[in-house]
Amino acid sequence: LSDGTKVYLNSASSLYYPTVFPPGERKVKLAGEAYFVVAKGERPFIVDTPLEEVKVFGTEFNVMAYEDEEELQTTLVKGSVGVLAKGMEFIGFQKIVPGEQFLLNRKTGKIEIVPVDVFPYVAWKDGYYQFHQQPLKEIVKKLSRYYGVRIYCKEPADKLSCSGKLDLKESLDEMMKALKEAAPIQIENKYESIEIKVKH
Repeated sequence: LSDGTKVYLNSASSLYYPTVFPPGERKVKLAGEAYFVVAKGERPFIVDTPLEEVKVFGTEFNVMAYEDEEELQTTLVKGSVGVLAKGMEFIGFQKIVPGEQFLLNRKTGKIEIVPVDVFPYVAWKDGYYQFHQQPLKEIVKKLSRYYGVRIYCKEPADKLSCSGKLDLKESLDEMMKALKEAAPIQIENKYESIEIKVKH
């Protein structure tokens, strides 16, 4: 960006920003997911999403605000950020420190700040997807978004969980092979979608 800030956009994401920031604040609008390396500056840097604002002064963090996800996640890697849930301005910006994640439930409006290992949440920026005991249906949702192909789990495959690390530079076929090694599943190509079932 014009102030030297670097932004990594994940798949199915959009960032709206001015070619040059006006005086006052540096503000961008995010739909989807992005990793920010914010250039230090006197003016605050604000990431605006439909349900929250994230305000920073020079830091590295990840914001995940896809519309089809139940929770919005702000994960702090370095520095300090404050997160403001829209409609809850009376609480004000809540600060998180490195290694913490601010969670906002889209349906209930519930807010939680939890300690996390940040790597699995930011590994996508370096071309990896790492997960630990994550529901298969969540893994499949991310791969579906990344590859732009409808992938879905049939019951009871949607109840399975698995752990692993996937290289996002691999083809979709390679990804499906890796998933078959991680879980007892079978995969069927159906028209323009992929169906995942429990292996019999």
